[in-house]
Amino acid sequence: MGAIFIIIGLLFDMMATSIPIVVIGSVMVALGFGLFNSSDAALVMRILPNMDNAGKDVGIMASANNLQGVLIPMLAPMLLGIGSWYAFFGGVSIFVILGIIILYTIPEDPRYKASLEEQTIKEVIVK
Repeated sequence: MGAIFIIIGLLFDMMATSIPIVVIGSVMVALGFGLFNSSDAALVMRILPNMDNAGKDVGIMASANNLQGVLIPMLAPMLLGIGSWYAFFGGVSIFVILGIIILYTIPEDPRYKASLEEQTIKEVIVK
């Protein structure tokens, strides 16, 4: 859901003809990023290989999530020198779509699935 907001916001920014449209697009990107980060944290906790290293793994995830804040300001001027705003925001949209595809290829963790089924069985028994 968050990725959809990000893509729509990037399209707003790409097609913007005035400052208010850029602001609307930027708000949509920020909202989408917030939605994405919350589900991303849950996904990382679900697929961790070893819960003993959870702190380190979540730290790596947080660093990777914030890496865009460092790289984009450095790379944007170079990319804009090569192309245009359309190419820049279109390229960023392509990376968001690739992220969606990658998320759908993450296999289900059998430990999580088993605990979810066990929890459902307990709920049925209690009722």
